[in-house]
Amino acid sequence: MFIFSAVDGMWGGSSCTNWVIDRALPATRFGSNMPNNTTRVPQLPNELIVEIWKKACAQDRRNCRAVCRHWKALYHRCKFPRTRFLNLNISIRDGQYVLFGRKEGKTSCAIEIRPQWRFLASAFQMVELVLGTHLDKIEKRGGLLSIEGRALTDELLLLILEQKWNIRSVELNGETVFVRNEAMCEFVSKQNQDNGLSNIECLVLRDAVINVGFISDRLLSSFNSKLYELHVHLTHNCKQWLSRTSLSNFSLPLMIKPNSTFFIPSPLANRITMTALKMAIEEYFKTDWNKTDVPSSLWRNEQGRLSTYPGYYSCTLTLHLNTSVNAQAVAQVEMPGVEKVYFAIGAGTFYQKTVEKEEMGLRGRVLFVKRNVEGCTVARIAVS
Repeated sequence: MFIFSAVDGMWGGSSCTNWVIDRALPATRFGSNMPNNTTRVPQLPNELIVEIWKKACAQDRRNCRAVCRHWKALYHRCKFPRTRFLNLNISIRDGQYVLFGRKEGKTSCAIEIRPQWRFLASAFQMVELVLGTHLDKIEKRGGLLSIEGRALTDELLLLILEQKWNIRSVELNGETVFVRNEAMCEFVSKQNQDNGLSNIECLVLRDAVINVGFISDRLLSSFNSKLYELHVHLTHNCKQWLSRTSLSNFSLPLMIKPNSTFFIPSPLANRITMTALKMAIEEYFKTDWNKTDVPSSLWRNEQGRLSTYPGYYSCTLTLHLNTSVNAQAVAQVEMPGVEKVYFAIGAGTFYQKTVEKEEMGLRGRVLFVKRNVEGCTVARIAVS
């Protein structure tokens, strides 16, 4: 049995509520000398009991499980609405699992769970990760699953798959060394193979410490060509001790495609060569995307809202400098009918004003643009 208590103001101001789940003592069983009318409640028709439960909140329904074995069995046979979150964060703090979700209307809810696995599995049955409204789908809001450090394990990914959540984006924060590379690939593959669920289209790693081979050709292939955003930000120490990488030329066609944005830091792209990069760029511009089922790309207009028009396709790829790939070499790529604009990069992360081709350094960005009567195709290739 669980006790639910509400605490205002701990997360996001006083307008939100934190739900804390804790273990409670079993319900007291009454003696046989109680009045006869107390025994009539379990004799209510199952249909009536379920209808009453539907009017109650989630914590009251769960408390009813401890009344008797019949009610407990009835509870598990019925499906009740889950709390619907657009964003859900899973972490471990002070030895406890913590679920922090954001609902429609920017209200938030936190759930603290005892470290026992069965409590986490039970809490997962109370929540649901969903996509937002039509506008939210255009803005790519909703379906965000964020996992912090030690909470990311093989067992957690399997438990998430069982929930059948609509996951559009995955954020991994901190250490990811407690999950096997194979388990992450299997999680992505199974989620994206389920036609009844949203595809995972975005993967973000923040301040990450990863195992060797975590970002690999196999991982990108597991998305089944449905990955459109990949941002990897490693800690300085992680960059220093990574001895080898598993990302090669094989993944370039998966990254240079319409609507994609990939940021691959050092040393993850050490095996990518300029020859293969040139071929991938040329293939991207050779393809007539108007004859495919690929949707046109989006950009933000002057009002800050996403807009698009038929025939517009764009992609962005940022790699790090290696022995084969540099900005000068990218600037040498020539294609008929494709214009180029060159940008030099300063000491920081901001691109400076446009420069001449001869002024391109080893680091910089090249903007490729192909215009025709049917639209415009754009590729931004940066070397940092």
